[in-house]
Amino acid sequence: HLEAAPPGAPAVAAAEAPRRPRERRRVYTWIATGAAAAAVATGAYFGAAASHDADALRSMSQPDGPQARAYADGAQSNARRANALYAVAGAAAAAGVTLFFVERRF
Repeated sequence: HLEAAPPGAPAVAAAEAPRRPRERRRVYTWIATGAAAAAVATGAYFGAAASHDADALRSMSQPDGPQARAYADGAQSNARRANALYAVAGAAAAAGVTLFFVERRF
């Protein structure tokens, strides 16, 4: 609430109004959410790579030893990476939900 200044007095800026405390923006919640999203995206990439290698292995008309082994190893390795990243994403999402409710208190 600003009062009118007498004529000739300098105008009072709105900056002199009492400031309300700035609301926290749940920084840690957003960090956990971003980590979960990044882990899901990276896990999806490795899952697609595993699927591609498995499809390539299945489509070989005459599987030769070294090439078939390379596709099988690639599929297995990428599938493990994808599963690990999905676990990380789940943990980060759980942390984000927990922090959403807890972060306001500290």
